Amino acid sequence: MMNEDPEKASEVCIQFRRGYNSGALIEFEHRKFSRHGEGWQEYFDAMKPQQGWPYILNKFKSYCTPAN
Repeated sequence: MMNEDPEKASEVCIQFRRGYNSGALIEFEHRKFSRHGEGWQEYFDAMKPQQGWPYILNKFKSYCTPAN
């Protein structure tokens, strides 16, 4: 449910912080779902199951992890 109007779109905030052992800690926050208007709860719920954020973040992790 992409919306090009920033006033009607949710936000994804990504912060990079110093982690342990020279690593990085990456924090993701998806917020302001209610900006989508009617039906926003359905969009919020759709991001919870395995095909939502868990899937997206696992793909991101795989991309960022060096191959052995």
